[in-house]
Amino acid sequence: MNKEVIIENAIFTVTSETVNELTIVNYSDSDLHFTVELKDIENNICADIKLSVAAKITKRLLPSNLTSSILGAFENDNYSFTGEDLIVAVERPPQATDFSFYFDDDGMKSVGGENCAVYIFNGYSANDVRYNQEELLAIYNKANSLADYLDILLHTDAPSDFPYETIKDCMEDFDLPYSQEKEKELCAWAEEKSFGKIDETDILADYLSITTNKSWETRSFTGYSQGDYCTVLYCSEVYSKESITEIGKLWLGCGFEYEIDGEIGYYVTDDIQWGDREKLRKTLADYYGCEARNLVIREYVNTVQQYIYKNV
Repeated sequence: MNKEVIIENAIFTVTSETVNELTIVNYSDSDLHFTVELKDIENNICADIKLSVAAKITKRLLPSNLTSSILGAFENDNYSFTGEDLIVAVERPPQATDFSFYFDDDGMKSVGGENCAVYIFNGYSANDVRYNQEELLAIYNKANSLADYLDILLHTDAPSDFPYETIKDCMEDFDLPYSQEKEKELCAWAEEKSFGKIDETDILADYLSITTNKSWETRSFTGYSQGDYCTVLYCSEVYSKESITEIGKLWLGCGFEYEIDGEIGYYVTDDIQWGDREKLRKTLADYYGCEARNLVIREYVNTVQQYIYKNV
């Protein structure tokens, strides 16, 4: 049977067939004395061991004198008592939070893999793209050129110096494998673009869906202030809706940053921060790579300004 108790920032587990309850009694934070009291299944005290710790237990550190005291005491009584350290996640104050580390990730760019790039617009136009701008503008310019050529081939008599005789020639020159189905899709896309039926973000989503054979979509997000707005263009076969929600919200600053075990850059969205506490704990634990039961969360409350004076 395993029983657990938390002392400072450490979890201790006692393993015994006869122990029913494990409690800490008479704990003193000043001199770090505490008593481990064990009760059997009939609620009788079967062990009452006083321990003294020379230094506080902190995360990632279990003093050897505490370990030896516990193990020695319990081994003599046929008990097994072990320590396991807790991980502490500290919410960073708003003025210290920096979301730029999140978007430095190459995994959200073309170098991260095929169709891994995410494009973020602060409006509806390709000129409003703010994330992966150089990549997106190259795609946009190629799409525009293709649409212009298709428009001429579909609706006018091409001039004598026009570079393409057929739509097939045009597609192959743009490195697009030809098929009648693809030609039909591109012609329909060019028609919508030329008549302005959809905004540029949707035009690009349709273009990428046709040319990559993967589904591309757009989602829009709003922030806390009037005018805080962005649109995310992404491949829905690579990114889940939850992932895009995180990207869109954090782009607008609708999130929180945590420092875990001394490392910054662990982010959660506002809905997770303000929602169920165990979901927040599990999310942070998954990011860090530990069990949720081993994670202690310290939430930011306030910043206090202190004035220091000296006598002159």
